[in-house]
Amino acid sequence: MGDKVKAIFEKACPNCGGPISDKRLQLGLPCSKCLPKVEGIEDQDTACVRLKEEKNLKRDFKEICDLKVEEREFDNFFWSIHKSHPWSLQKAWFKRFYLGRSFALLAPTGIGKTTFGLTLSYYLAEKKNKKSYLIFPTRLLVEQAINKLRKMGVPEEYMLYFGEKPSLTKKQREERLKRLQEGDFKILISTSMFLYRNIEHIPKGVFSLVFVDDVDSFLKTAKNIDKALYLLGFTERDIEWAMKIIRLRKELAQKPNVSKEEWEKLRKEEEKLKRHAERVRKGVLIVSSATSNPRSERIKLFRELLGFEVGRPLFYLRNVVDAYEDKFLGGKKSVEDHKPLWDFVAEFVKEHPKGGLIYVSQDRGKEEVDRLVEYLNSKGLKVVSYEEMDKHLEEYERGEVNALVGIASYRNPLARGFDMPHVVRYALFVGVPKLKFTLKVEEHISHILWALVAIRPLIAKDKELRERYLQKLDRWIERLRKYSYLSEEFIERNERLKEIIENLRNEVREFIENPEILERIKESDEITLRWDEKEGYSLIVADVTGYLQASGRTSRLYAGGLTKGFSLVLVDDVKAFNNLQKKVKWFSDEIEFIPLKEVDLKTLFEEIEKDRQKVERFLKGEVPEEVKELIKPVLVIVESPNKARTIANFFGKPLRRRVGEIDVMEVSLGDKFLTITASAGHVYDLIKKNEGNVFHGVIVEGDRKNPKHFIPIYEPIEQETPEGEIRTKEEIIESLRQAGLEVAEVYIGTDPDSITGDSKVLVKVNGEVKHLTVEELFEQLKEEGNVSLRNGHEYIEPKDLQVVVVDRDYRVRFGKAKYLIRHKVRKPIYRITTQSGREIKITGDHSIFRLDENLNLQEVKPTSLREGDFIVVNETLPEEAVKLLDPQEVEKLKAETSEGRKIGDIREERITKIEKLPLEEQYVYDFETETQNFVANNILCHNTEGEKIAWDLYEVLKPYQPNIRRMEFHEVTKRAIIEAIHNPREMDINLVEAQMVRRIADRWVGFELSRLLQEHFKKPWLSAGRVQTPVLGWVIERDKLYRTKKGAVFVYLPNPEKDKRRVSVSWEFEDKKLAKEFFKNLQAVEVKITDRREEEKKPAPPFTTDAMLKEASEKLRFSA
Repeated sequence: MGDKVKAIFEKACPNCGGPISDKRLQLGLPCSKCLPKVEGIEDQDTACVRLKEEKNLKRDFKEICDLKVEEREFDNFFWSIHKSHPWSLQKAWFKRFYLGRSFALLAPTGIGKTTFGLTLSYYLAEKKNKKSYLIFPTRLLVEQAINKLRKMGVPEEYMLYFGEKPSLTKKQREERLKRLQEGDFKILISTSMFLYRNIEHIPKGVFSLVFVDDVDSFLKTAKNIDKALYLLGFTERDIEWAMKIIRLRKELAQKPNVSKEEWEKLRKEEEKLKRHAERVRKGVLIVSSATSNPRSERIKLFRELLGFEVGRPLFYLRNVVDAYEDKFLGGKKSVEDHKPLWDFVAEFVKEHPKGGLIYVSQDRGKEEVDRLVEYLNSKGLKVVSYEEMDKHLEEYERGEVNALVGIASYRNPLARGFDMPHVVRYALFVGVPKLKFTLKVEEHISHILWALVAIRPLIAKDKELRERYLQKLDRWIERLRKYSYLSEEFIERNERLKEIIENLRNEVREFIENPEILERIKESDEITLRWDEKEGYSLIVADVTGYLQASGRTSRLYAGGLTKGFSLVLVDDVKAFNNLQKKVKWFSDEIEFIPLKEVDLKTLFEEIEKDRQKVERFLKGEVPEEVKELIKPVLVIVESPNKARTIANFFGKPLRRRVGEIDVMEVSLGDKFLTITASAGHVYDLIKKNEGNVFHGVIVEGDRKNPKHFIPIYEPIEQETPEGEIRTKEEIIESLRQAGLEVAEVYIGTDPDSITGDSKVLVKVNGEVKHLTVEELFEQLKEEGNVSLRNGHEYIEPKDLQVVVVDRDYRVRFGKAKYLIRHKVRKPIYRITTQSGREIKITGDHSIFRLDENLNLQEVKPTSLREGDFIVVNETLPEEAVKLLDPQEVEKLKAETSEGRKIGDIREERITKIEKLPLEEQYVYDFETETQNFVANNILCHNTEGEKIAWDLYEVLKPYQPNIRRMEFHEVTKRAIIEAIHNPREMDINLVEAQMVRRIADRWVGFELSRLLQEHFKKPWLSAGRVQTPVLGWVIERDKLYRTKKGAVFVYLPNPEKDKRRVSVSWEFEDKKLAKEFFKNLQAVEVKITDRREEEKKPAPPFTTDAMLKEASEKLRFSA
């Protein structure tokens, strides 16, 4: 980016908080005041050492330096145990822990969540003499954790564990409880049930880490949330305070009208609790992300007291061949007799006798597991039920047990938490994994809810049923979701609530028992309707979570990469299998089921075996030749909070947490773990200083008349909060810096703009003026070459292309276009038509312009416009271009409208029609210009200043995260965002400099002319903006021209109604001489009152400049 300093940023030095140059920021160093000499400073590490020696290490830079030291220490410790370095994602988790941030682990199965928790607890015990508490859902997992810690080399005296053996003697238990109460341990390990039953024995506020390995099991008992908070030092009073805020927020959200004072009271209470929680909290809570939706309202306590939420993300990293065999159906839709499937399983396991996992669909029940185990053992195999597997794991590891048998459900121990990457080869599903919902409305509310959710797509597809039932169905679902959090006991105790729910059950019963609805379910390709004498009707749908959790056991992450696995579904129900194939696409587009006959099992199992041998060697301490980093944590910053939410929701339900003053949303995208947030637009602007060598926010080096170099000085922008407070964006900047500390890379994106290909533009190509559609222009330029592909977008960088633009003086002229960009979209297009018949078709993300009250251009998107609003159009074109236009087009340019303001060569024009066009796939286009705008179809279109916004963030984040890239997208769709994330680019400094020059010109023209006006007229309130000043010059210029050519006669008469208003009469003449002659001959003017009536007048349109001067003269007696 060159050698000279390009800018100085106020309050941005990470060490002292003072001003700092862009060059120092790019090097990741403090300012020249903190670190005057850079000789011998090779990098940030050496800067840390020198500042520490000089006892000048402080603020954020101390935190950066300390974090680097701690991260290296943890990395070396991790290597000493596992003979591999932690993944980037595990490093990100460690940074969060070190920075004192509680969070939910968002990661695929096999990434090493449990390994991270165990290693971190050992690190804290060994290196920091600190305590950890590891909580697991089952005794089996407690046993596995203890064994893993022993293998890591953890001394026995460090550990205190409960739940690993149910056969402890009374004396042993008493001894352990004594150790617990006295704090005689460094790592406490137990089941969540032990925590629930023994909270009074467990010391509070002594744990640096509380690690919950399976949050689903943990949250089955809502009070465990309170108990986890007690462990971190919170009291019952703190928890009740937080619950009070949760309830108050809910009440206000449900109220139709909420006063500003009520929201302000809530905000202040939240701030007060936040400060209290930061003081009280004694450790960090890390929980695994949920696979089911937590129901208790108390789950929100994590957000209030620890700043994070537990959610249900979509995250599946797998290297699995998914196959199916449907020969058992024999032409039927489903089969009840599973004997043929069992025979197939027996043969398959004999052929592949090691590392098998066999899953029975949960609608068949546990009895099916027992019968299948007995049958397979009778065939000479050795298989074990999941209930007995903890006794046989060593035999399974040695290959003496052929397979383990469990239930295809995320709740089953064989489908979650089971991690033997060196042993497991394949997963065999005896029947499609299914969920069964009875249609009896007497069942638990959640069962009715699931049934209605399953039925809804069928209703939505049918036009007639949709019109009759969809609204009702959505209302029932919404209400049932609300009530599903309540226990049946609570409902029974509340008579009014019981009555409401009973009425709701009756409405749903009537709907479900409707023969028309039952018939539609029977006709479905994806839902099976099953009848049973005892249970009545039940719905059968695929259990996609159970399938992904279970099949994921076959493909695990280790230092050499992701092991290959095989999954085979024996299809017993066509509809359920159709449903499964559809649902897996919600999680990954790459999952495809292939027929078993098309799988080369011999080659596949050879690959699987090679992977297991590699893992075995790794577990024995051999380091793999190549360590593959499969998941990288990335911070994505966009401008708008709404855009951030939209992008996050493309990839499932995001996990949310708070980092400083910003909300961040966490989702996964294959090989990237995304933390998405927003800057809320520009974060820096020029300072207002004007003294010494600083000229209106810009340092002028050398003589002002003969300057050598200009250096703009930027400060955080001020903004008004909803409560009316003025705050700078300093807190947002600091929060973004803190978020950048956690990750491996930062991508900065900005909002997109696009117009359709049939939009007409006037351009100058290699000196030749052309009037053509933007599509025709693109095709012509494409033939000349210079086309590159970025993020799925075609970029043309023409040698000499100019397009009609509006400059900062509001003059229409030809301006340079750096790029012409094209990409394909399938999204709504908006057609906007104006009073004079101008028309533009643009995407919902594309901005056009309106004028604000100060006559400044203001970007506005079509989604924010209504018919009757004003937008900016051009009133003229470059002279050399007009001759190419159709005469009717020229007339449209000159068409006078009675409404709207005129400024320079542009004016406002009212919108007469806005249409949202039918969805279709098509190309859309955009220019990158020097003025950040261009004219298409004689309407002014916006070209974003995104590069400057991105550059500001790039600079101030550099000391916190050196790996920063630019993310470019031109539509907010899932496909476009994925392409942009996979194809980041470097900053375009040429665009940045163009935008810097524009802003400096704005400041210099506006501020300096204001000073001259104030001095000349001795009136300190006068001002002249960058826009208003040229406009004033234009008005004066036009007025002079008008006075030399045209003439007008004004006569002012006293008003007979005596209401202080004068009556004026005027005549205009094309020739000034005629006006003088008329005035000379004018002897009298008679005014008569011909009629009296009252009318309701519509508000007058905004003043044009000449109308304003005239009205001010008439009513206020101002001189022009």
